[in-house]
Amino acid sequence: MTIHEITAAGIDLGSNTFRLLVANCSAGSLQVLAKKMATVRLGRGLEDYGQLHEESIQKGLAVLGSFKETLADYRLQSLRICGTEALRHANGSISLGFRPIMILVDDGVYLAREGQEPGQSQWLALSETFDEVIARGLYEKKDDPAEFYVEKDSLHQRGIDVDDLVEGLEPIDHGKVSELMSNHHLQLIF
Repeated sequence: MTIHEITAAGIDLGSNTFRLLVANCSAGSLQVLAKKMATVRLGRGLEDYGQLHEESIQKGLAVLGSFKETLADYRLQSLRICGTEALRHANGSISLGFRPIMILVDDGVYLAREGQEPGQSQWLALSETFDEVIARGLYEKKDDPAEFYVEKDSLHQRGIDVDDLVEGLEPIDHGKVSELMSNHHLQLIF
């Protein structure tokens, strides 16, 4: 490993599939060390019953356990976890005429980083998709626009500056996050 190389891992928790990628990353190159994919079907039954199926939850937890075992074999400098399904739900809710309020906290703040570049990996660069969701949420319902926030402490803990974010996000403190969560009874947490 060179001085500018890090070992990083990413986990994508999709509604159907969970993916893990571990790689040595350096400027312009990616050397895959481990790659796993498991069909979990976490979203199965969600539309019909409004809740996750117990069997899918247990399978998801088992898959995450196997990912943890794989990660234990590496000295990681970076681990990122994302739930791409959250963007699909926000986008879909706008299409159905709802007004979502989206709050990015913890590692979710990485989603808001402008110009993501996953290189040759199988991961998606989601900043453009997030840009689209924000634009739709702000401009399709001008009289009652969606709201998009990012928690300041989460940004600071990850060394991300507000100037590095896609446009349309309002940085807020933990108190405002708590206020928003207590004032809105329907919440989807990814």
